[in-house]
Amino acid sequence: MNDIEDIKSDGQTMRKAHLASSALSIVLVVAMAVMVRTFAMSGLFQGLLLGACLYFRCNFITLAKQYYWESRPKPLVLISGGYEFTSFLIAGGVLSVWT
Repeated sequence: MNDIEDIKSDGQTMRKAHLASSALSIVLVVAMAVMVRTFAMSGLFQGLLLGACLYFRCNFITLAKQYYWESRPKPLVLISGGYEFTSFLIAGGVLSVWT
């Protein structure tokens, strides 16, 4: 069996992956909220800039390393990276406007 079939056949693994992903997203948003408060950000542009800077500082570098070491297909890397980039922008924008 390949990895995808293993994941599809094992509901517990998928459940754990979703729970871990949700927990890590909450940690990300809490950290961004602390940064928004610390830097007194109050506009949408500032929040979007924070989200973009955090993405390129943290996730983009990791994603680029995975692309070169694991030789994943470029469309898969772009989809994964685009999803994460969008989530960082939304989190930063909402937090800076909300506070």
